[in-house]
Amino acid sequence: MFRRARGYEETKDDELISLPIKFCMFLMLAYLLFTSLFIYEYDALSGPPGSGIDFFHSFYFSFISITTIGLGDIMPSNVTFAPIITVVFFFGMPILKVVNRSTYICVENGVFGKLLKAAKTAYFTYGQCSSAMLMMPEV
Repeated sequence: MFRRARGYEETKDDELISLPIKFCMFLMLAYLLFTSLFIYEYDALSGPPGSGIDFFHSFYFSFISITTIGLGDIMPSNVTFAPIITVVFFFGMPILKVVNRSTYICVENGVFGKLLKAAKTAYFTYGQCSSAMLMMPEV
């Protein structure tokens, strides 16, 4: 919808859409800080005053839970098995998947782009040609 409004053509089902890596990292950090703050406040408000976990442990618990490491060494004090925490982390997994995929695409393009450029440089330097090098895309 937004692409059509800006004058771009529609994307195909098999077309890769990559996001800038800085945007992905910002999105992941923002979601991690949001979940940390949510757990910190929710745990503090659900029990007696002063019985909740501190923000550092909340951040640690959020990171371990969103990345599905799940060590279990730190848990919220008052809302150990609250379903809302599970829902918050459940919606964080697709965000982590987008960040991981975009990072992988950026690294893959960077590495293979340099290899293609080096192969073309070698072709022009040494004057040798193979059928695989003739079919290389432009970089």
